[in-house]
Amino acid sequence: MIKTETLQKLIEIAKHELKALESALNNVKAGVNSPESKQEGKYDTRALLDSYLAGGQEARIKQLKSEIQFAERSITNDSFARIFKLTDHHSKNLKLYLVAPCLGGYTLNLNIGKVQTITTKTPLAITLADKEVDDAFDDGALAGYVIREIL
Repeated sequence: MIKTETLQKLIEIAKHELKALESALNNVKAGVNSPESKQEGKYDTRALLDSYLAGGQEARIKQLKSEIQFAERSITNDSFARIFKLTDHHSKNLKLYLVAPCLGGYTLNLNIGKVQTITTKTPLAITLADKEVDDAFDDGALAGYVIREIL
């Protein structure tokens, strides 16, 4: 239940980002075609830079749409994502990671705490894949942390 709610929240945030990207793309495209973007000298490259920016934004929009569609199709698949709940040895500091094949890089504020989303290709996710409940980390960014629960 917690995992499904977390994935739904993640998809909602990604859709919000998608709308913002599409709006920004429309603004850039309008700037490229604007008479104000007309080259005023041989070193004036505003329109060229705007067209490069538009191309990059289009690629990001395409990728994000694909990831959202994949996540929506996979949300009911229990093996699609895993949430790792880690604490330090004193159980004072909590870290939560949602590991999924897409939509990494987001931080979700949920009732269980702040959940950082990472993709399965990140070094941290690769490290977590080999761990089980009560396994401890001896080095790296998670030194001193123990896996308390895997959802």
